[in-house]
Amino acid sequence: MRATRGVALEYDFIISHDESNIYASLANVAPSPKTKAFVEGTLGGLGVVNLAADLVSEAGMRQALFSTKSKDSLSGNVTFAPFAAVSYGRQRLMTGSHVDVDGFSGLVGIAAHKNFENLSIMGGGFFEFGNAHHKSYNSTDSGDVNGKGKAHYYGLGLLSRLELTDTVMKGLYLEGSLRYGWLYNDWHTDDMIDFSTGKRAEYDVSHHYYGAHLGIGYIKQAGDSIAFDVYGKLLWSHLNSADTTIADDRYRFDAINSWRGRVGTRVDFTLTSTVGLYAGVAFEHEFLGEGKAKILVSTMSYDLPSPSTRGNSVVIESGVMLNNLLEGLNLGVGVTGYLGKRRGINGSLKVQYVF
Repeated sequence: MRATRGVALEYDFIISHDESNIYASLANVAPSPKTKAFVEGTLGGLGVVNLAADLVSEAGMRQALFSTKSKDSLSGNVTFAPFAAVSYGRQRLMTGSHVDVDGFSGLVGIAAHKNFENLSIMGGGFFEFGNAHHKSYNSTDSGDVNGKGKAHYYGLGLLSRLELTDTVMKGLYLEGSLRYGWLYNDWHTDDMIDFSTGKRAEYDVSHHYYGAHLGIGYIKQAGDSIAFDVYGKLLWSHLNSADTTIADDRYRFDAINSWRGRVGTRVDFTLTSTVGLYAGVAFEHEFLGEGKAKILVSTMSYDLPSPSTRGNSVVIESGVMLNNLLEGLNLGVGVTGYLGKRRGINGSLKVQYVF
């Protein structure tokens, strides 16, 4: 015999009897398999933070670099320039079931660039922000659970890139970024109801998040109009733990870490002085990306099922750069597709203005 407390805990009883009595003995207490959906709501929030990391390490880094590369920097002067990038897209994170994330990310900042004898250095700071909706889908022997939620974030960050310009290793570069901010995430479902109170399963949590990335690459010019970029990157995102209440029960969502490694290549084509094209492909592996949580009952705690985004993905990108549309104004439009553990498509708009 099985009974449910609230929306989460399932109690299994063994029924026995004698001539005059019926006995119910508690055999096991465990969270319902449906509670995996609670944790997937937090993975939706992690997906939003990882999309922000992609924007910083890809379009944001390139925009900061290109915005500050001007004729003034060639003479040894420091060049300052604002930069901005936004992206919008949809992704499906495969977790055993899946979580769909639909939203946008943006950043604005200012960067400085200076050429030295054998190398160039770029550094900058930025403000990042974004908003997304996420949906989780679960099928269990106890029934299906479809959840919905919203997440938004804002934070600050630093980025930098060092490139060798006049040595035998000309074209070698190192880059990195650091990020810190706040993520606000909510989730609910109408498929899990506490029938004693009428309350549905829902929560609203906030997390501090941290992020960083390190990259190394090599750019090889093939004539005046084609450049090949081969690179490797390691990206880290972290969500702090958070406590919340769901249908009058207390829960603790553990901190989540995402470690992604990415290796790839990109080709840039210069068609004219004002038009450029690019295309690239990369392999990405998520080493962690596991969500964990527990329900707290008196002095006891019970671990919920733990979904994970660990696995492999292929990233395909292409786009166009339009330079000097107006004096000093450059625009870029790009599309990025994901196959594998991450599935979906993102579009990006990049804006550069050089004073």
